[in-house]
Amino acid sequence: VTLVGVRVPPTAPVLQKYLLKFLGLFYRGGSSCHTSRIQFAVLAPITTIDVCQYMQLILTVISSGSTIKLLMPLLGETGCRLAESVWLRLEDINLDNDLIHIRPNSARRLKNKTSERVVPLVGYAKLAIEQALTQADDEWLFPQYLKVGHCYATHASNAVSKWLKKDFGGLTAHCLSHTFRDRLRAIECSTDMIDQIGGWRLASSIGTNYGHGYSRLQVGRWLRLVLIPLGIR
Repeated sequence: VTLVGVRVPPTAPVLQKYLLKFLGLFYRGGSSCHTSRIQFAVLAPITTIDVCQYMQLILTVISSGSTIKLLMPLLGETGCRLAESVWLRLEDINLDNDLIHIRPNSARRLKNKTSERVVPLVGYAKLAIEQALTQADDEWLFPQYLKVGHCYATHASNAVSKWLKKDFGGLTAHCLSHTFRDRLRAIECSTDMIDQIGGWRLASSIGTNYGHGYSRLQVGRWLRLVLIPLGIR
């Protein structure tokens, strides 16, 4: 990671944040009263996972018996963020109709308005949910990361990252999200659909904010097109 010194005028902190994000810089800290000499790190590009490595990862997870590793198929097969999966309540899971509801609760808020959605469960994502349910409590799917009404998604992320870096050459949970988007692009899924599936902010077009978006059946069809078939070796 390359550190660079950037002189930033004393503009509003929020404006600084978005300007620097646009430049691909990550805040490292340090400031003064008039102008700020701030340390930033140049962001390295996120690595994606090739198909063979991804299949190996999923099969390793399913056979591991580790609850926390079950987050991987949820990220890789549904596009959900790690935090969205960690804070799932049992009432958010509908196995009869193969759906999960991503919505805010008492432990955590959502990242943005478009994050609230219903996601079809397919393939190894559904199998991971079924396995996680065997170790859930009466309210939460991953109760070990919920303490005193607060979701500690960072702890889950650290645990997952430690395992991925050790056994899969330095991969991170974010790699799964980037790979998921690439898998959908590869089958010519529209950007609007990809953004709706993952709960990402919609592309900057006025038209994307019109109407109610795609139906669950349409979303499910695209997810089934990219799923890793059960039982594959």
